[in-house]
Amino acid sequence: MTTASIVIGALLLLAMVAISVYGAITLPSDARIPLHYGIGSYGNFAPKTIGLIVWPVARAVGSHPR
Repeated sequence: MTTASIVIGALLLLAMVAISVYGAITLPSDARIPLHYGIGSYGNFAPKTIGLIVWPVARAVGSHPR
C-alpha cells in the first residue's frame, strides 16, 4: 500500500465524516436515513443519528487492505 493511497483514503473518510456532521446539523431531528446494503436490501431506514454514523464507520471498517 502506497502513501498516496493511504492519504486518499483518509481524505475520503474525512469527507464522509464532514458530510455526516453537516447532515446532523441541517436535518430535522425526526429525519430517517436510507441504508442500502447489498442486492435486495433497499427500503431500510434508520434514525438520523444511527444513519449518519453507520456510513463513515462502515467505510473505516471495510477499507482494510487484503
